[in-house]
Amino acid sequence: MSPTSKSPATDSVSQAPIEESGKTCGYSTKYLIIFSAATVIVITAVALTLFFVLQSAGTPEKLGGEGSEPGLLGATTQAPRKMSEEPTTLPDAPVNPTSPPSPPGTNEPPEEPTAGRPEVTETSATPQDSSGATEAPETSTTLSEPVDAPELSTVQPSTLDQPDELIYAQTLFRHGARAPDHKLSPELQKLFPNGKGKLTERGENTSILLGEFFRERYVESGFLDGNVDNKQMKWRSVDVSRCEKTAEYVARGMFQMENKIQIRVPDRDTDSLLNFPHGDCELTREYKKDICPLIFDRRRKHEHRNGFQNPKEIEENYETICQEFLKVRNLNNGIGNVTVIQAKFGRLMDKLLDDMRNAWNQYEDKKLLVKFRVYSTQDWVISGILEAFSLLSHIQSKEPREEPGYNTMILMELWKRNGRPFVKFYFKPEEFTQKNHKLQDLTDLVLRCQGSKDCPLENFTRCCDSTRIDEETLNEVCYPDPIEIEDDSDFVE
Repeated sequence: MSPTSKSPATDSVSQAPIEESGKTCGYSTKYLIIFSAATVIVITAVALTLFFVLQSAGTPEKLGGEGSEPGLLGATTQAPRKMSEEPTTLPDAPVNPTSPPSPPGTNEPPEEPTAGRPEVTETSATPQDSSGATEAPETSTTLSEPVDAPELSTVQPSTLDQPDELIYAQTLFRHGARAPDHKLSPELQKLFPNGKGKLTERGENTSILLGEFFRERYVESGFLDGNVDNKQMKWRSVDVSRCEKTAEYVARGMFQMENKIQIRVPDRDTDSLLNFPHGDCELTREYKKDICPLIFDRRRKHEHRNGFQNPKEIEENYETICQEFLKVRNLNNGIGNVTVIQAKFGRLMDKLLDDMRNAWNQYEDKKLLVKFRVYSTQDWVISGILEAFSLLSHIQSKEPREEPGYNTMILMELWKRNGRPFVKFYFKPEEFTQKNHKLQDLTDLVLRCQGSKDCPLENFTRCCDSTRIDEETLNEVCYPDPIEIEDDSDFVE
């Protein structure tokens, strides 16, 4: 066969690939280009859509506040970050003490982390990544995942949950009911077998009740050792029989035993705390001479307080008689005169306030031994201390205008709250004391306490600088000239 005879067959074979050159697997190149372009457009649109959606979902408002880092959609905590990075500073916010964490075992969702509250992620163990950078562990949770509340509190326990702790207490009380001071008639001797001026049976019983109040407050609560640890307590009485006996009966009610308490009774001539052994003090002499040059008859009767019926004339004018007598008593005490109050009661005030401060310092140094101090005293001392604290006028405006009654009590307590000391000042005007007796809280009326029922210790100890005095200064005030002056002491109750 000649070459020309084969050309048709050759042409037909060679044209086949030419006819299919514009197609790949049955699709033309034109269609592939169109399909690729459409695919790129769709992918671009989807990518843009996801970008804007994720950007909208990761705004700070969605993640708990301004300044937060973008997080995953639906997360309730921030995404973990490198601990070496500077943490974002969030504004402080007060912790609500009335909203404690849920107890273990509950299915309540945890609160979202807010500004001012510590994050668990910053206090957990921090593993390192392969590059050596320290990274916080993954702690993102959804609302359906409960969080163990006690674990949150152990990370950074709130001091608001710590109970107040009693550190120290001191009290002054007047003796119980007593017999008249003057000579007793044969009839009265039968009614007062203990003798004139002595504690009566009623006074013994009411003093035991006061001790039972202290027992419930300090012994049964565990503050004091119920077996009587005299290192924990200091008891002191003025050298007056009825005051000594009152202290003994208070101790009996407090510890349900006798003769176990050591009671210090200094000589009256040297006792500058519960007595004023400076009857010849020039300051007080001049004060009384200027106010009233008369000699006062201090005799008074206690029949109404010992259960006797006063004559009708006395009953009808009893309030007036008491008010007039109170004027005399206040004059003798120097009520209303800061200089006289400082001289007569400044030594005791100095002791009371110093002991409060020292108790706190010893507690911080873990050296506190004495936790309770007791002063068994008389009505004029109770009045003077109340005046030194600027509280007497308030009390006399509320209570009957009389001198403090039998078993009247002042109580000061030093407490700790959140590591800080504060003081409570209480007053009990009633003679009879219940175990759960409701005391008058006068703390907010003490100067420098600024109306607070929980007075900071620093403020409390600076309340009464004008009515405190040391022994050396007192001697300088009372005896500016070394001249012996006749003793006209009239402060024996």
